Amino acid sequence: MHKALYRTFRPMKFGDVVGQDHIIRTLKNQISSGNVAHAYLFSGTRGTGKTSTAKIFARSINCLSSDDAEPCNSCEMCRAIIDENIMDVVEIDAASNNGVDDIRELRENVKYPPARGKYKVYIVDEVHMLSQGAFNALLKTLEEPPSHVVFILATTEPHKLPATILSRCQRFDFKRLGLSEIVGRMKDICAEVEVCADEEALNLIGMSSQGAMRDALSILDQCMSYSSECISYEDVVSLLGTVNFEALSSLSDAIIRRDVKCCLEMVNELVVWGKEIKNFTQELTEHFRNIMIAKLDGRGDGILGVTGEMAAETAKQSQQISSEELIRIIKMLAALQNDMRYASNPRIVLEVAIMKICSIEEDSNQDALIARISRLERLLSGVKAGVHIQEAQSQSKNVEKPKALPMHDSEEPEICKNANEKRRMERQNDDIDTLWKDILGLIKDDRRVPVQAMLKEGTPLEIGNGVFKVMFKDSFDFHRKALSKDENSAYLRSVVKRVTGEDVYINLVIESEIASEKISNEDGDDEIRRLEEIFPPGVLEIKDSQE
Repeated sequence: MHKALYRTFRPMKFGDVVGQDHIIRTLKNQISSGNVAHAYLFSGTRGTGKTSTAKIFARSINCLSSDDAEPCNSCEMCRAIIDENIMDVVEIDAASNNGVDDIRELRENVKYPPARGKYKVYIVDEVHMLSQGAFNALLKTLEEPPSHVVFILATTEPHKLPATILSRCQRFDFKRLGLSEIVGRMKDICAEVEVCADEEALNLIGMSSQGAMRDALSILDQCMSYSSECISYEDVVSLLGTVNFEALSSLSDAIIRRDVKCCLEMVNELVVWGKEIKNFTQELTEHFRNIMIAKLDGRGDGILGVTGEMAAETAKQSQQISSEELIRIIKMLAALQNDMRYASNPRIVLEVAIMKICSIEEDSNQDALIARISRLERLLSGVKAGVHIQEAQSQSKNVEKPKALPMHDSEEPEICKNANEKRRMERQNDDIDTLWKDILGLIKDDRRVPVQAMLKEGTPLEIGNGVFKVMFKDSFDFHRKALSKDENSAYLRSVVKRVTGEDVYINLVIESEIASEKISNEDGDDEIRRLEEIFPPGVLEIKDSQE
């Protein structure tokens, strides 16, 4: 009878366990130091090595000739545990033995010392399936077990265990295996059984296993039976019922081009070939995820899960779409997978979603707007690049063009000076009210509503002759300070220049300052009159303080 690959190549030593070095190191150190705990909890997804590690651990602590905490697998105790003809290592399936009576029987048996080994080991698989009463019956035994008893609880759903059980165990979380670890192990097995397999085929098997070594070996076992020669990528695609990379790449190209008709034709072809719509949607989501990774990390080697030409094609596609558009598409495909759970006709749901993805102009949600803005920015950058290229080509042909003069605070092109001078001359007879209305209107046209609203609270005192002076009431001092900030002040200068044609000094004051200035001027005039009365004519010379 044929023996499955995952059973034939089950790890027999700690060194054979793939991808769980953080756990293996701790367990070996405990065995070497004699610091073996009374209860362990091995948790993690299926096929990551929980039960295999538990059996290796049981053999190691009972091995008669252990070397570096590894079981020898050849002594009397190791052979008896491997052949399952010893009562000192008991494996219990909690899914079928989950009652209170089963645990009560276990409690009675733990009292007896091991018959042949040093430790009596109980491996309870799928422990989360125990009933509440069974957990309560197990609790006391876990808390104060005999010194010769070791419990190893294995589960894929540790969150279902009571906190009282978790607190009495040393917990080890088995992680999903990486793609490179799974592919490396399959290569070793293929070499040992003398079977040829393509790199792309093993990568597809590894991705389909979702981090579970047992699942990967089961698929590999099927592929060995399916293909009489070398296992190819197409063989794995046919066996798993998945969609090959070329179809995914073609459909994603059509989505990027927003070719709805082409997309729907491809979906129809997939349905005709009997592909599962839900699985295809998941694969399409993963493909766009790979495009996003390639966009962020070049080719994305080591992360994409594809090799050779596939990685190059994915990187090429990533250059044809923005990150914002990718995020929008991935979000919509993820939501589509959720909708398909309740859909009676998944094909229609998929077709509608693809039409919505391609019709970004008709989508008004936030992600679509961001993607549209990003697309416009890319188009504009392309237009600017084209303009620069044309200018460079014109210069290379010695086409004479007007040279741009350097712009400084005190300099401007002669043509601008002439235009401003003309505007100044045309408006020199305008009264202050007309200029004031034009300035406010121009600010409104610029859509600088806050600036216009604050400026309207002021009263113009002088516009022209190099000065733009506006007075605010004391209660509107906040407006005056806000408009005096560098950004607003520079904007007001530009507006006044556009209206009057001259550079001006922005002078924003409050009513009390005007009154103080008037009083100060009057006081100064009185002092001058007194001095003129004291000194004879021709002796006193009065100069302006600014001179």
